Amino acid sequence: MQRKLVQQKAQDSQQIAVLRTAAAVFAHEIANSLNVVSTCMQILQTEHERHNDRNLVVQEMIESASTEIEGLTRLLNDFRSFARPQAIDFRPTHIRIVIEEALALYTTALSARGIAVDLDLQTLPALMLDSDKMREAILNVLKNAAEAMPGGGRLTITGHVREKENVAAVEVSDTGIGVPAGVDVFQLFMTTKPGASGLGLPIAAQIITAHGGRIQRIIERGPGTTFEILLPLSRAHKLSSFHFRIESE
Repeated sequence: MQRKLVQQKAQDSQQIAVLRTAAAVFAHEIANSLNVVSTCMQILQTEHERHNDRNLVVQEMIESASTEIEGLTRLLNDFRSFARPQAIDFRPTHIRIVIEEALALYTTALSARGIAVDLDLQTLPALMLDSDKMREAILNVLKNAAEAMPGGGRLTITGHVREKENVAAVEVSDTGIGVPAGVDVFQLFMTTKPGASGLGLPIAAQIITAHGGRIQRIIERGPGTTFEILLPLSRAHKLSSFHFRIESE
């Protein structure tokens, strides 16, 4: 059984390596063309306004094309993030600050969707984290939760220490549409949301794993979805009343 698990992990790693290479090539090939198209649309919009053209059909076409370009740009950025090697710069960092920074970046979008936020982070120790990378991971989880609540709802973020497991646990819960049975949300390109790339959660998982942690979906939690992020406490740096160690593969 153990041998099969090792073989499966090796196959998964090989598949991910191939996909990363493909993603890098894809991003490189389309980036320049997308920039050209985007620039042309901006010039077209400027000329349309300069000539005081009131043709609503033309204006709607420009806006529609611009929206599609923005979607492709987001997809391209997701591919670049996935293809980029996760070089982690570990520094003593308070996870609460990282979460608050991610929330600050996404506050406007949450408010626009009519999503209320409850934040309950108990006293958490400083961890050895790459704050930029972890902020990206948290932000991806927040975006996933927000997309599951197109009609508004409540986003709850809690955090506490599990001393017996030697981990800091952060839970992100939403009151959204939930995940259909049999769907692996961490599978590459798997998404049930229109316009989503299916890379947000896999990228978050990639970053969290590089920190020696893990992210998992808690199934038996009523309506909506709850994701649990577990990050190891380190014993290498005495930054609070806790000590912790992180080992990255």
